[in-house]
Amino acid sequence: MAIEEIFGDLSAYQRLKTGTFQHVDQLFSARKDDFELREQAYHPADGHIYTIQDDKVLWAITRDPQNLILQNFAEACQQFSENDNYFPSKEAGEAAFNHQDNVVINLDDLELRERDQGSGYFLAFDDFRKLNPQQRLAAQRIYGPDKNSFKKNMDMMFNCRKPPFVFALMPDYVRSVLHDNNQDYLVRGSWLYDFDMGSYFGGNCFDIKSERHLHGELKEK
Repeated sequence: MAIEEIFGDLSAYQRLKTGTFQHVDQLFSARKDDFELREQAYHPADGHIYTIQDDKVLWAITRDPQNLILQNFAEACQQFSENDNYFPSKEAGEAAFNHQDNVVINLDDLELRERDQGSGYFLAFDDFRKLNPQQRLAAQRIYGPDKNSFKKNMDMMFNCRKPPFVFALMPDYVRSVLHDNNQDYLVRGSWLYDFDMGSYFGGNCFDIKSERHLHGELKEK
């Protein structure tokens, strides 16, 4: 598979062959060996679904096939332009959320530090063994996904002095938005910044019209 780089808003994913759009963990593994990739910001293929179950606020990080923004791009764009959130149907949200390839995290246990616009972050320190179980689960999915790749990528960021920040929606924000809009699921996209200030990854993106880089195999013309 010949992975190539294109530039555009998230809709540019339609120029890539199905199943080749690169996820954040794949991009990070490539960054380990290719220094130029560290200087660019990306639209990764990962999707993010937030919901409440048994009074717990849950965050599912999905792969490309379960990314509901990619499945309904025009509708997602319209909703993002109106209220910064995409609310899929209950049926679509439930099916995507429950897929076996997802990593599901309890947001309340991430101990996020609030930032702005309903988002917060945690810092995966160079000594990643200090992460609590839910922080470790999220960090390894993003910077791994297996233990060996996770350690190598964490070592890379430590050696570059680029601390890894993980952004997600605050639990109280998810509760409030779902309640106020009478919805069961809230969807956001991904962003991955360059190494200018640090390693920033977000599962809270609503600005899918911004132009960034995407990696994948191009469709034949």
